[in-house]
Amino acid sequence: ISALVGLSSMMLASIRERENEIHLLRVIGAPPRFLFLLIELQALLVCGLSILAGTAALYFSALLAGDLLASNVGLHISTNILSNNNLLFMLLVTVSTIVAAALPSYLAYRNAKLSR
Repeated sequence: ISALVGLSSMMLASIRERENEIHLLRVIGAPPRFLFLLIELQALLVCGLSILAGTAALYFSALLAGDLLASNVGLHISTNILSNNNLLFMLLVTVSTIVAAALPSYLAYRNAKLSR
């Protein structure tokens, strides 16, 4: 939850910093829903890359440290990290990202409609 609140606040800060760019997009004819979808796409891109990097880091960590943990601690870790539960969790994170980015996206959409 804190990561999603952080994502939402970073998206709001990003929108404030890019007000000139958003205004320029409106001037050249971008409809408000394009701005909404653009911000949602940015959040989904960050989410997707984060999931990909986290999954790769976990896989290689389990691959490299698996034997060490098994011999020293007796902990056996499987490198099969794409189980149904983990895939469901990744889907929930992605849906939560869409919901968390909806507020900044809506604010950009509303401001774009008001600046007509």
